[in-house]
Amino acid sequence: MKTLSASELRVLMEQQQGPCISLFLPTHRACGDTQQDPLRLRQQLRAVENRLLLKDLRSTQVQALLEPIQALLDDEQFWLHRSSGLAVFRSPELLRAYWLPYPFKEQVIVNLLF
Repeated sequence: MKTLSASELRVLMEQQQGPCISLFLPTHRACGDTQQDPLRLRQQLRAVENRLLLKDLRSTQVQALLEPIQALLDDEQFWLHRSSGLAVFRSPELLRAYWLPYPFKEQVIVNLLF
């Protein structure tokens, strides 16, 4: 997992071909509520899928875009290194996920720039 350095921030700010997805999720560090986090990410993915399909993207395009994020759901190593917040950024050319030491307001952003 990459750290959110200045160079990483520059990469994220560069013009990306759309659609671009940003997911923000407060997460749990303690063991008790950790099962909620993947479920909430899965719910966010459903919301993104619905938004993209409503914008007339083909189902195959949507699945190709979301597949790498869906793979994180079953990646045990990914979920071992939690912090207080998860930020995931996805475009057709880019996937970045960051565990950050502060919680986020749960939010889904889909930008259809082409």
